[in-house]
Amino acid sequence: MKTVLRGLAVLFCLALGGPPFTSLRAAESTTVASGPRRVSLQLPRRHQIQFAGFYMAQELGYFREAGLTGWLYAVRHMDETVARVQGSYATGADRKRLEREAQIISELMVHDTLPIGFIDPNRWHGCMQALAQLRSRPFDAQGSRDALLDTFLAARATRGVLILKAALCGTLLATLLLGGMALVLARIVRHRTAELARANLDLRREYEALKRAESMLMVQHDLALALLDVKSEAACLEQVVAACLRFPRVDGCGILRPAPGGRLLRMQVCAGMGSEAAASHAELALDSPCGAGLARGEPCRLDAGAIADAFPVLQRDGWVSIVLHPVRADHELVAVLCLGSRREGAGDWADLSGPVDVLLGSTLQRIGSEQAVRESESLLRSAAEGAIDGIALMAQDGRYLLVNARFAAMYGCPVAAMVGRHFSEFVPPEERDDKLRRFARRVQGDHKEIEYESRLQRKDGTFLPIRLTVSNVAWRGQRVFAIVLRDLSESKRLEQELLHIGEWERIRIGQDLHDTIGQQLAGMAYLIEVLARNLGREPSAHAREAKEIAQVAGTAHAQLRDVVQSLLPLPEYETLDAGLERICVLTRQRQGVACRLSVSGSGARKFNATAANHLLYIAREAIANAVRHGNARHIEVALRQDGEHGLLSIEDDGTGFDPGTERATGAGLRIMGYRADMLGGRLAVRRRVSGGTAVVCTFDPAVISGIAESPPPQFAGMKAATAVQEKEKANDGAQ
Repeated sequence: MKTVLRGLAVLFCLALGGPPFTSLRAAESTTVASGPRRVSLQLPRRHQIQFAGFYMAQELGYFREAGLTGWLYAVRHMDETVARVQGSYATGADRKRLEREAQIISELMVHDTLPIGFIDPNRWHGCMQALAQLRSRPFDAQGSRDALLDTFLAARATRGVLILKAALCGTLLATLLLGGMALVLARIVRHRTAELARANLDLRREYEALKRAESMLMVQHDLALALLDVKSEAACLEQVVAACLRFPRVDGCGILRPAPGGRLLRMQVCAGMGSEAAASHAELALDSPCGAGLARGEPCRLDAGAIADAFPVLQRDGWVSIVLHPVRADHELVAVLCLGSRREGAGDWADLSGPVDVLLGSTLQRIGSEQAVRESESLLRSAAEGAIDGIALMAQDGRYLLVNARFAAMYGCPVAAMVGRHFSEFVPPEERDDKLRRFARRVQGDHKEIEYESRLQRKDGTFLPIRLTVSNVAWRGQRVFAIVLRDLSESKRLEQELLHIGEWERIRIGQDLHDTIGQQLAGMAYLIEVLARNLGREPSAHAREAKEIAQVAGTAHAQLRDVVQSLLPLPEYETLDAGLERICVLTRQRQGVACRLSVSGSGARKFNATAANHLLYIAREAIANAVRHGNARHIEVALRQDGEHGLLSIEDDGTGFDPGTERATGAGLRIMGYRADMLGGRLAVRRRVSGGTAVVCTFDPAVISGIAESPPPQFAGMKAATAVQEKEKANDGAQ
């Protein structure tokens, strides 16, 4: 080991360019030339060496010389140093062993840990020489080097003492800090332990309260399930009393109900109240302080003394407390729940019985509502079955929920065959899509056509005229449609009869005018004409007046003939379009109004007399209204028919009128509507955008073809009268 150390020291010296084993003076010259160098320090404790005295003097000398000449370079270039030692000094040594020993040496000498300053060796030796001269002693170079090393070791020892003191102070401070923290933690632990103990106690109490609440909730849950199937008030009260007896510390339960007259609360059901015969006679006056509070909805708690005053029949049963809970429904007192206990602490459960009050009140209200609904339904069924109209209730999905016998009879079906089935099953296929669209709009909130006329196809295929009324009503908690069907067969028959009577009267008046005034005017006109001719043969001053009178008589006769023609129906040989054209011609000639007819499709086909007369009268009335009330100057009459639909329209450019005014509800428009209804069609009157009025009559050709002709038998001579009129008209034209 000594050999290796000495060799390393030599190599360290060589690494700095100096000769091996140079003296201190030689080292000083090198140091002076290269400037001051740091002094390397030792860390002997890392190698279990307590102080520097463990080193041999020779080893310390090696380290001292190496530190002054080039130890730092040798440590930083360990591989180069070991290679030089092995190549020049220890040629037979093992390289790994040399590397291990060099590593140990490098760990013993750690640099830059405690520099004691940049000590100039020249100044150090100069000081030592000056000191030797002062002492009159010879200068000892070896002693100077030893003093330099001792100074280094002393500085390191001083630093070690300082570090030790600092470590001791730090340890003491850390101990005090840890002790204080331990005291604080101990206090915190004690405080938290007390809090946990209190929280544990509170949790235990809450757990017990939750267990009691859970038991009461189970009772309430079972009671709620039991009350769902209850149908009578007596069964409801018995279920509530049995459930309340399962509450903790409840020894008796009863229910008081308002007596007839509303002055007393009388026990109706009780259990566990001692003598039930006596308890059943317990009463409480509503004008007492407790009764007044219950009437206001305030619970009442009675102690032993108050029990004797309120319920004398219960005073000898040992009751400690009784709690009375009011049960209200729709802001009215319907019952009082009475809970009694023979033990202290009844206040713990008294407040938890509130849900039972709610269940009891809601159940009593439900039972009352169901009973009222049953009575109402019974009354409704009785009224519906006795009604002359068909009545039905229809759900939002289109199913019949309720129909009366009259409603089913209109369809020709039994009641059982209609309830639960969709209304579209009873609608003809050709009308089904239209009815479904109307129903969808009504479900979406369209309330137009609340009441309108329609026709119903019976099971046997016949049609029945009806008036349909639809309204939204509430039934069993849901919104449904109430449908009322009124049979209009008799009304339509009367309307048709009235129309026939009116037509018969028109024909009779026309025939009377023709047979009386018409004949007289014709004869008078003939005589005046003869008189005028005679006066013309004899020079007379009155010949000119006679001719004028003859012309006036002819004009009056022609006008009367036009009036008679307007009163009489179409002749057999005249078609509808010919009759309409005749009306247009007369309007142009007599009124000076441009009136034009257009016929398209199969509109020129021959209608039967009844249907043609209805359409002719509608056109005649519409044209007259346009001229008389609308001051129209142009009138367009159109007749169109495409096989499935027919249309007769009369449009004018007059002033028009509002369909909502009083004139729109006159007799003329009503009769026009009746005639359109007789044709199975509909009449619509509306104001045109460009001005004027449009009267549109839509009809079904299939219905028109099925209308039977019913000419009045007493006017069979009408044909002859019409023929005579035509003959006279021809004669007038010839003249």
